[in-house]
Amino acid sequence: MAGFVLHAREPEAARLLERLTVPAGTLAPQGTEWVLRWGTEAADPPGVWTLNPRDAVRRCLDISARERLLRLGGIKTEASHGKMPGARRGVYPWEYWIPVFHLETLAIYERKNTQPLIQRGTGEQAGAYRRLAPGERGFHARRAAREAVKAAYALGLDFALVGVAATVDGHTIVREIRPCPKLNAELAVLYADAIDRFAEEREREREEAADRSLLLGADPEFLLLRPDGKVANAAKFLEKQGGVGCDAVVQSGHRLIHPLVELRPEPAADPHRLAARIGRSMREADRLIPDRSLLWLAGSMPVPGVPLGGHVHLSGIPLTSRLLRVLDNYAALPLVMLESASGPKRRPRYGILGDFRRKGHGGFEYRSLPSWLESPGLAAGVLCLVYCLARHERELSWRPLAEEEMQRAFYTIDKEALRPAVARIWEEIRRTETYAACRKDLQALESRTLAGDDWEESRDVKPAWGLTAVPAAGVMHNRESPSEKTGASPPFVL
Repeated sequence: MAGFVLHAREPEAARLLERLTVPAGTLAPQGTEWVLRWGTEAADPPGVWTLNPRDAVRRCLDISARERLLRLGGIKTEASHGKMPGARRGVYPWEYWIPVFHLETLAIYERKNTQPLIQRGTGEQAGAYRRLAPGERGFHARRAAREAVKAAYALGLDFALVGVAATVDGHTIVREIRPCPKLNAELAVLYADAIDRFAEEREREREEAADRSLLLGADPEFLLLRPDGKVANAAKFLEKQGGVGCDAVVQSGHRLIHPLVELRPEPAADPHRLAARIGRSMREADRLIPDRSLLWLAGSMPVPGVPLGGHVHLSGIPLTSRLLRVLDNYAALPLVMLESASGPKRRPRYGILGDFRRKGHGGFEYRSLPSWLESPGLAAGVLCLVYCLARHERELSWRPLAEEEMQRAFYTIDKEALRPAVARIWEEIRRTETYAACRKDLQALESRTLAGDDWEESRDVKPAWGLTAVPAAGVMHNRESPSEKTGASPPFVL
C-alpha cells in the first residue's frame, strides 16, 4: 500500500474522511510508504515517511516552543512583533486564514478590517472571511501565503491552518497555527482533494522512477571588492542575463543595486561535469572582468550587508518536504561547519532552513546554502553531496534539525554542539551507493566539515581557481564597513 491517513476517530476528521479516496484508519498497515497523521496521538510508524509527525504537532501546540522555533526562522509572530519599537499590537488591517498542505497554499481567506481593534474569532465562520480568487491576491495576501508555508515548515509540519495578519506598520505576522484544524465543508474538500493529489503524485513518482533523469544545476554568487574596501558594481562589467551575469541586492529604501556576479552554467546529469562547467564559467568571468585589482569574495556575507548564495537547482525529481528536509539535515547542516562569524548575519533574511523556489522548468532551487565558490574542491564536494542526497532521499531519514536545540545551534553556528550530529550524518552518507562514485570529493568535504575550520571570506578566490591573483601590495580590505558600525548601507561604487 502506498499511502494511508492515520486518525483516532476525531470528530473534526469526519468530514475529511468521508471525502477521501486514500485508505484511512486507526492503524497503519504494514508496507505503507507514507502516512498522514490527522490528530492522532499514536506513535509515528517506524521507518515510514510521516506527514505531521507527532513531535512536530506537539511542539506546535506548545505556544512557547512554537514562538521560539518561529523566531529562529525569522518569522514574526504576534508576541515577537508586540515587542518591537513602535509596534501597534492588535491593529490588523488585513487578516488571513491560509490552509497549507505540503509546501503549498490551498486557498487564501481574507478579511479587511475597518475597526482599529480586531475582535478575535475562529476564522472559520461563514462570511467572516472571503476566499480570494487568484487574480485578487494582492501584495499582502501573497506575502501572507509565503509566511504561512514557511511557518508550517519551520515547525516540522506538512499541513496546517495558519492565521496571518498584516499590521498597520507594514509587518506580516503569524498569529496562529492549527496542525489539526476543525474543518467546515469547504476546508474538508480542499484538504481531501490535496491529500488525494498527493497520493496520485507519489504513485506517479513510483511508476516513473526508472525513466526519470536527475539534472543538477547551480547559480553560485561572488562579489567584487575594490582595493579601497568598497564593493564594485558588477553591472559595470556584466549584463543581467547570460551564463555569467550580475545579480541584484535590495538595499534600504528599496534601492536596487547589482554588486553580485552570478554564474549560470548549463545543468548536467553528473556533478563532476557541472563542477567543470562552473570552472569554465569562472574563466569566462575572468575574461569579462578585466580589472585585476578586484578581489573576488565568496562565502556567507564577506562584506556586511551583502549576503551571498550558493543555490543548487534540481530537476527530474519531485519537490517534496522529505527531500527538502534531507537537504537541510544532510547538506545545510554539515556546510554550516565551514561558515565564519558572518553566517548568522546572513540569516534569517537569507539562507533559512527549507528555503526553496519552484522554477519554470519544472524543477526547484534549493536556496539555503551560502556561496561555496571558495575553491574548485569545495564546489565539487557540495555538488556531489547534493547529488548523492537527491539520489538517496528515501534512505536518509534522520532529522537532527527537528530538535529546537539543534536548530538554535545551526542558526548561531555553534560548531561544538553540531559536530556529533555532523559525524553521524557522514556515517549515513558513506553507506549510500552513490558515495563510491564521489568518494574523493565527499571525503575531502567530510574532513573539512568535521574539522570545522572557518573558510576565509576575505581571501580572493581567483588563485584557487587558477586565475590571476590580486597583487598583495595596495589591497585594503575593510572588514568593518560603515554598515556594520552605523546600520547604513555598505559602501558601493555605482
